[in-house]
Amino acid sequence: MDAGGAGRNAGCGIGVRDAGWRGTDQCRTVRAITDRVGVDPVPVPVDAPQLQLPVDAAMQDAAEYARRFGVPLDVALHRMRAQAATIPVTDALRREFADRLAGIAVEHDPAYRIVVLLTGTDPVADRVVDAGGMSVPLVFRTGAAATLDRILGQIRAFQAAIRAALPHPPASVRISGRVRLS
Repeated sequence: MDAGGAGRNAGCGIGVRDAGWRGTDQCRTVRAITDRVGVDPVPVPVDAPQLQLPVDAAMQDAAEYARRFGVPLDVALHRMRAQAATIPVTDALRREFADRLAGIAVEHDPAYRIVVLLTGTDPVADRVVDAGGMSVPLVFRTGAAATLDRILGQIRAFQAAIRAALPHPPASVRISGRVRLS
């Protein structure tokens, strides 16, 4: 049998996908060691899950972000870093404007920024924060009819009526010592 193992889907027949190892010195060394100790390598199925390193995941996410928003890959990476770095900023905004907060959204187009929607008419000056290697605008808009807490409270209060009005309401999950569908 050749060094790659006829019919095997792994480069050396050791569970390593063929990454250019077939017929290489590394492959011959691995085969010699496994033959010497009497171990028959087990091939990995083609559809076996692969471990993705954090850097690979970030690059994959950035590539998708770049595709979706039509920006270069380096801009996508900066925006993703900025989004992660602004989590403490948005948490602080939630506390600072707790009595007026209607919502916080990240806008990606036409420009990357964080928009804070508030109740009332008292204006709040826009701000800029440095996050992830870029300046991120914080834009404040006023005039919302209700705070986020009030909206969520109304949804909770009228949940049964909302579900009854739907022809096919979604299942809900209650946690009371165990999880069950209701």
